[in-house]
Amino acid sequence: MQITYIILLIMIFIFHILYKGDLSFILLVFLTAMPVLLFILLIIQTAKLNISISSSSKASERGKPEVIKIFLENTAFLPVTACRLTFRYKCFFPPDKPVNEKYSVIIPVSQLSKETLTVSFTPKHCGYIDISSARAAVYDIIGLTFIFKKIQFNDRITVLPKVYPFSSETERSFSYNAEGDTFSQTRSGDDPSEIFELREYRSGDSLNHIHWKLSSRGEKFIVKELSKPISSKILILCDTGSCRTASDTDKIFDITATLSSFLVNAQAAHTLTVPSGDGLLFTSEISGQESLISAVAELCSGQAAFSGRSTDEKYFSETAELVRKGFSHILAVSADDDKTFISELSRICGETLLTVFCASPASDTDDKDEPISTEIIYSAAEELDEKVSGYYSGKYPYK
Repeated sequence: MQITYIILLIMIFIFHILYKGDLSFILLVFLTAMPVLLFILLIIQTAKLNISISSSSKASERGKPEVIKIFLENTAFLPVTACRLTFRYKCFFPPDKPVNEKYSVIIPVSQLSKETLTVSFTPKHCGYIDISSARAAVYDIIGLTFIFKKIQFNDRITVLPKVYPFSSETERSFSYNAEGDTFSQTRSGDDPSEIFELREYRSGDSLNHIHWKLSSRGEKFIVKELSKPISSKILILCDTGSCRTASDTDKIFDITATLSSFLVNAQAAHTLTVPSGDGLLFTSEISGQESLISAVAELCSGQAAFSGRSTDEKYFSETAELVRKGFSHILAVSADDDKTFISELSRICGETLLTVFCASPASDTDDKDEPISTEIIYSAAEELDEKVSGYYSGKYPYK
């Protein structure tokens, strides 16, 4: 519109020079003063325009649309022909470099009205996305002038891995050690060291479970339901150092989260660990869905390290110290079947049962390499139900 206005102004100016008179002068004055008048009206309109932005959630599963809502309210008697909002996305999908993207949307707003617009996008990889919008450009009635209106919207959305469900048959085939000092919050058991809940006596209840002291105070028998211990001897080791691309990260995070969710559903508390830089480990105790989501969110939001293969001396020293805490089974998740890494990890585990889940074989694997005795399962996250079903059906029961 600005180019059209300039061309029109030049034509009126030439017309005024060639044909001097009141009409040409009035047209020239009007055309010259028009931007000023429009700008004054635009100031009033912008002051009466309210803009707010909100995201639907702080976390989103990879591959699922995330929605941003834009709310506009125009309390002026003149319409806003165009309000342009620009969103800037900074995507962190390790180990790939951060990617900057920009997206603009133009919204007209009628006089004395409210408008709501949704903008959706689908995260491709696990990680996090920083979204910001500092200002909106509000245009006048004919789009000749505009004013920036401050918004200051900043948000971070963590992109979580996909979790694939397991069949009830697979869950029933899973067994684990019930020894531990952590107890289920949803199921009763047979451990007398902890009371799960107190309730009234029902036909068939054992007399040994009657709480005689409480029962003597009332007219009904009170029964003690005992607690169910939760195993805490399982370690999931997520080898982020094997990831060369963001797609590799997606694969091992999907497998890690799916395995962890499977254990949570089986009431098997476990420990999740990943390299966190400088050979150190980020470790989180998983006892339920809430702690699982919290741990996975921390991994995706930058807690895990992706700088090179996790084979340095300090990393294995930290891992060995963690293994010595008494885990009965270690589930290592890697992007490939790197023989050096698996051999060293097997040496550290010693007699501890070790299973390595690989998203794919290493591209540089040498067929002449000596075979490794460690159990290696090649599987994508969506195939884990079938693979784990056969694995836990008695071949390698938990000790």
